[in-house]
Amino acid sequence: MAVLLVLWDHFVGQATEWLKVAFYPAQFIKLKVFEPLAITQSGGFLGVCLFFLISGYIIAGVSAREDMRTFAIRRFLRIFPPLIVATVTSIAMRSWLASEPLTATAADILRNFFLVNYFHHPQVILVGVAWSLVIEVTFYLLVLVTLPLLHRQHLSIYLPFTLLVLSVLFVHFNAAFGPGFQAFAVSFLYIPILSIGVTFALLERGALSVRTFMIHGALAAGVFMYATWRIYPQFLQPADSYPVSALMATVIFGITWANRSRIRPIRALTLVAVTSYSLYLFHDVVGWTVLRTTYQSDPGAGFLSALTIAVAATTVAVVIVYNLVERPSRWLATRLTRNRVR
Repeated sequence: MAVLLVLWDHFVGQATEWLKVAFYPAQFIKLKVFEPLAITQSGGFLGVCLFFLISGYIIAGVSAREDMRTFAIRRFLRIFPPLIVATVTSIAMRSWLASEPLTATAADILRNFFLVNYFHHPQVILVGVAWSLVIEVTFYLLVLVTLPLLHRQHLSIYLPFTLLVLSVLFVHFNAAFGPGFQAFAVSFLYIPILSIGVTFALLERGALSVRTFMIHGALAAGVFMYATWRIYPQFLQPADSYPVSALMATVIFGITWANRSRIRPIRALTLVAVTSYSLYLFHDVVGWTVLRTTYQSDPGAGFLSALTIAVAATTVAVVIVYNLVERPSRWLATRLTRNRVR
């Protein structure tokens, strides 16, 4: 569901605005669903919040069984091989289909491979959705250095609260950091959402009481409101609210978590979930480029025709990358760490 919301936002919500296209399904859902519920960015931010909740939940679960070396290797091979391929693909797509001159230097490309471009000014961004990976990697680093807490049941309770304290500090002093460090500081806006995902995992394994879970949830909401006010005050408007989308994502995740034993997998959605990382990266570097170029080259064919071609191109790219890059990377990570999991 999370990645599908992001795809709807980018392929339909943002695309129709950027291309100035009147597309009835987008207008209908915006007027009848998103605006009445104060869901911002055509559901895209709701999807991102779900991503972070799921990530916090999963990482808190797997990290309790992994040592520092295993955790680092598995997260590195999970994130960076597909990202590197996405960066190279983005360069090719921009140069070929979009007919855009490539202004990135070799150093810029190398920085994009490992997300260092967000800490270098002026920023050169070759994979537009990679901003969220900066937040993920920041979270991974925080978990890595606090891994001993997760290995001890009575100490693991301190991790989600530590994440909230760090969020307040980094967000509050964001302006004091140089421009190259602000991307790291801004990522702490989203850490409270990840910390809520962590508490669901801790509650599930009995490391957290319901009372402590509720206290953390209230504190996380307060920290997120404060961080939004400090960094993106425009998204505190009643009709365009980050907190509303974050709350809705938490409710959806909570209901799903509470009914996890009753939910039966749907094959099509399972395939989407398994390939969601490749889908997230390549709907941007392939899908959006194809959609924009196809529609602009022949507006008379209609937006739906361009959208269909973009979805097909994205699907082909995802199948190739998942099977040739993502799956082998996971296999290598398992191979390198197979005797180091509890």
